[in-house]
Amino acid sequence: MNPNPATWPWLVRVDVVLRKRIIVTAGFLSVVAIGIALFGLRWQRGLVESSDGLTTNTGARAGVIGLLLVLVAGLAVSKLRLRNLRFLVFVPGAVTLGFASVAGLLFATNRLDTAYGLYGGLQVLRSDKLFSDTHWVLSWFECDFCERWDPHYGPTLAWLEPLTGGGIGLGWLLPIGVGLVAAAAVSSWMLAVPSSPTGRWVMILASVSPAWLLLVDRANADLVILGACVIGAWFAARQPTLLSWSLFASGLWVLGTIKYFPFAMGLLLLFALGVRRGWWVIVGFLIASVGYVLLAWDSYIRSSEWNATAILVLGDFPAYGRIQTVDLLVGLDGSAGPQVLVVAMLAFLVLTGLVMGYGSTQVPPRARNQILVGALALAGAVAFLGKVLWGGFGFMYSGAFLLLAVPVIVTSSKGPGWRNGMNAAAVLLLLIALFSAYNTVLATVTGVAFAGFALGAGLRIAFTYWQSVEYRVEKEAV
Repeated sequence: MNPNPATWPWLVRVDVVLRKRIIVTAGFLSVVAIGIALFGLRWQRGLVESSDGLTTNTGARAGVIGLLLVLVAGLAVSKLRLRNLRFLVFVPGAVTLGFASVAGLLFATNRLDTAYGLYGGLQVLRSDKLFSDTHWVLSWFECDFCERWDPHYGPTLAWLEPLTGGGIGLGWLLPIGVGLVAAAAVSSWMLAVPSSPTGRWVMILASVSPAWLLLVDRANADLVILGACVIGAWFAARQPTLLSWSLFASGLWVLGTIKYFPFAMGLLLLFALGVRRGWWVIVGFLIASVGYVLLAWDSYIRSSEWNATAILVLGDFPAYGRIQTVDLLVGLDGSAGPQVLVVAMLAFLVLTGLVMGYGSTQVPPRARNQILVGALALAGAVAFLGKVLWGGFGFMYSGAFLLLAVPVIVTSSKGPGWRNGMNAAAVLLLLIALFSAYNTVLATVTGVAFAGFALGAGLRIAFTYWQSVEYRVEKEAV
């Protein structure tokens, strides 16, 4: 059987169906309807728990209003043209560096009240120190792997100690933290460059979101994964060879041995099918990933159990999460039926978002951009869904992975009006998800919906890329 999916008849038929306007519109309306239904469950639970039956501080009303705005944008926007100024690609990185520099200066001069005021104004969950997540991991090395500072990552993290001659510790905090901030700034620039003018303005807005700034402030290991994915995709897009894809897959696998969810990000390797024997990369990655998880099964189970326990302790914490959403909507101490219903609705939200994204995506004309934009969209979508739906919980900075899909957002005055409307609606879903993590249900619903949109967009671009590769092969044969 030909490993190129562009030759599979059933997939060609699915592609044709999903690009029909009526199907895309149905997917979009379903996204809004499912979201409102989920908020209805939240509203009902708030009424039941309210002492007087009237006061409901649930955030459900804000969620319904937000989705209604998404509905209006999708149906009303037919032309959206934003100015494309050259310096826009540098603004997200400048904002990132500026925030980290100001926060670092305030901490260094012991002006904590002012620092906390800055954090409060930007709605960034404050910590008592800069680069606190890196500080946590380095403290684990400093105390010789004591239980108190255990980050509950994969066991290969401990291999850094012998690799560094036992010298890794808190003395590395500043250079690692500064390096990660620089990587965040570069990554934001690299995401803005291939984006449309609409996408670049979205990146600017996202650079001041609590999700992005928290990731930068905490210097969490997720920043390493995000940066490695962006740089790897750029490299593979410019030199799409078996070697480049193999190196990219190897890097993802190494990161997966530490935080697990990069294994799911391997979905972007579908673009490796565009090179000869590219399916070797996919098969090798799958075997290596499954093999590692089986070998480190005890560690994986402990990390999952710790994560689930932390969720129940945190309650309605600024985050995204399947478990928190189920708890807030129907409770975790009741019958299994309502819980399964909520999970099914979230899963269906991904599916309807996928339909919306697949049919409304404007595929980049050049193969290099198809690889870059499509691979990043797939990686961002599965990273978010892997944390939020499969893992059940993702801290507020998990929303930063949705930014990998910003380059797929395209609005054009020359394109069909309905396509512009779908992309405008996707922009609102993304921004609400990034800025509303203090409303867990709203952030989860909009984040999952946009992740579905990104997943559909990435798959559409992948299929178009496979078709173009098949055409080139046939032409060369003639």
